[in-house]
Amino acid sequence: MRLGKILILLFLITLIGHSCDTNQESDTGSLPQYADVAIRIEPSIEQSEMPIDTRAAQTNGIYALNIKWRGKTLTNFQPYASGLFTDVSQIKIRLITGYEYIFDCTFLDYNDLPHSMERNDSTFYGKPFAISGGEYACVTNKLLVSTPPYSNKSPYYEYIYKGTTQLDENRILDRPSLRRYYGQSKIDLRNSIASSHSISIDLMRAYYQLQFRAEDIAINDTIAVTIEGTRRFTLVGTGQENSMIESDLRLMSMWQIDNSGAIRSDESVTVTAQYYSQQTKRWTSLFQTNPTISLKRNKINKISLINILIPNSDTNITTSEGEMNGLPTDEENQTI
Repeated sequence: MRLGKILILLFLITLIGHSCDTNQESDTGSLPQYADVAIRIEPSIEQSEMPIDTRAAQTNGIYALNIKWRGKTLTNFQPYASGLFTDVSQIKIRLITGYEYIFDCTFLDYNDLPHSMERNDSTFYGKPFAISGGEYACVTNKLLVSTPPYSNKSPYYEYIYKGTTQLDENRILDRPSLRRYYGQSKIDLRNSIASSHSISIDLMRAYYQLQFRAEDIAINDTIAVTIEGTRRFTLVGTGQENSMIESDLRLMSMWQIDNSGAIRSDESVTVTAQYYSQQTKRWTSLFQTNPTISLKRNKINKISLINILIPNSDTNITTSEGEMNGLPTDEENQTI
């Protein structure tokens, strides 16, 4: 009996020792591995019309940077770290390997900064630099880990993906400044064994040009075209047969900048158009149902209203678009 107790005791000691060895191996294998990433933010060559100098911008504007990650148990990209910067010359971060990362950045020159307020000897800025819930945020010149619930200690700049800009405490502009820049870069560390990486974010303007046109409008008759977020476009008839009248050619920033982790290539807007007749002295709607048109980013979009004066016909829209590289040039047509 005594020998049996000794054998049982030896078996338990062996089992406990094996269990400790197993746990030790498991803990060692699960230790996270890291990669140091240097981030370089600079203007894109796309901005030939209004170039910005990287070094000058670092001292004359503010950058908002969001880093998101996905992988393993994360099926969608989630906030990882964020920060507001006036100096982007030396941004570095340590990332956990085994995940994908997206780096999103927006920039505004000091002349176009949103509404701000002073708190505790620091300047806090509104949208697009505000964090979740619209709370104003200050420049830290460092990346802070974004853990929910998001606050000043763990921010996430959700408004950089929209045109929303805080003009003052009670006024918000839906479209951003034409001098607002946006950029994105990605890095995949799921299978990476390198301990250091470098990425570049090219900043681009999210804008397009827009013009409305119509033919054969009676002299001094007027068409007023409205889309959200901008003053109305006006076309005044000349009365000349086969003549094309045009509104002003307007440079506009995009309403929505981001589209599921990428800069949008277009955006949809609803068109409202009314016709004023000098003969009847009345305004009438051109459309029974206001149409939606797609406006292409970084292109000149020309919208033609046709069949306006044909009895019992529906007014139609024809759109054309041309390349924008400094100045718009060639056009291609499509009809809706």
